[in-house]
Amino acid sequence: MLSRHAVAWSLLSLTVISSPAVGDGVTVGQKAPTIQAKSWLNAPGEVSLASLRGKVVLVEFWATWCGPCRKSIPHMNALANRLGRKGLVVVGLTREDAQTVRSFMASTKTKMNYIVGCESHSSGVYGGKYIPRVFIVDRTGLVFWRGYPWEGLDEAVTRALSSVGKGLATTPASEPRLAPAREAYERGDYAIALELAEQIMADKASSQALSDGAGHLLVLVLEAGRDGLAETRALAKSRKYTEAINSLGDLAEQFVGTDVGKTAKSELLALRKNRNVIAALKSEAWDQNAAGIMARADALVERKQYARAVDGYKLVSSLYPRFAPEARQKAKRLLSDKQITAQAKEQRAITRAVDWLTTARRHVRLGQTVQARSSYRKVIRSYRDTSYARAARKELKGLVH
Repeated sequence: MLSRHAVAWSLLSLTVISSPAVGDGVTVGQKAPTIQAKSWLNAPGEVSLASLRGKVVLVEFWATWCGPCRKSIPHMNALANRLGRKGLVVVGLTREDAQTVRSFMASTKTKMNYIVGCESHSSGVYGGKYIPRVFIVDRTGLVFWRGYPWEGLDEAVTRALSSVGKGLATTPASEPRLAPAREAYERGDYAIALELAEQIMADKASSQALSDGAGHLLVLVLEAGRDGLAETRALAKSRKYTEAINSLGDLAEQFVGTDVGKTAKSELLALRKNRNVIAALKSEAWDQNAAGIMARADALVERKQYARAVDGYKLVSSLYPRFAPEARQKAKRLLSDKQITAQAKEQRAITRAVDWLTTARRHVRLGQTVQARSSYRKVIRSYRDTSYARAARKELKGLVH
């Protein structure tokens, strides 16, 4: 759910800055790079993540000439004032010099009640190409969340403050079975990360620590998918339709069976019907996207990953009419095998249960009791006699009483 600032922020456009960023920058779960600035305002001296260890640090990349960034300042002030005592530190980083920032604050009568780093080039390391861009660093020094101020920032800060070292950092190093899933997550191969984590959670022989680690990984993967949706919407707003289509197609494929995948598919269908997009793109772009998904689904069949292959074929049949007959035929042939059908159902059940539990807990933290009860009851109703249902019953009981 978006924060109360979402409606206002949705009307703003992102500003692009020239950045030497490599790839997409840091991802959730990775160690946060150091932050650097030539001079610091509202701070007694040099500021570093190491000196702030144990705090939740909100790092925002901004500029005085960026309209959306200016409108973000009251939001940053409010977060710093309201949550500073709970352990939140807000740091704004700009490439501009200190005199420019001071002149901006004086001429506009703008107060910034948080730390500001001037002449900083940390955006290149973090991958902050679009501004305003926000990264939340948890108490252990890992990137907890990344996104834009209007895409659930308040909710993410609340979760970070209530999470003490949770996530991948708590997974025992002696659990080698989780390593391939974690590596897949870190390189952005989310479909593989989901698949491997689901297999661990479905295996009754998995230890509790290993199962918990896989569950935390699933949460991080789904968060990465939500970040991807936010970035794709920014591309569409900037009329970078080819990039947006490719990104949505990738998200729909990698997160098939989840809310992220469904949303990506829905937004991709909407782009297909948009007259401006149709005029801007040639049919070859759609065909290339479809051909790529088909090829990857074929490769999954060769690796005997039939459930994921079926998902890929179904995605193509629903999105790309020209490839639909071939995709439907391949999916039908695989689904004639009852074992493959059962495997696909089990995988989807695990992901859906974790997604609903995560959503319920998020509602609890935000005080949204009605929505939390609804999500808990979905898990209990849909996954009876499972560990997910037992956890949901316990947490629902504590919520009621």
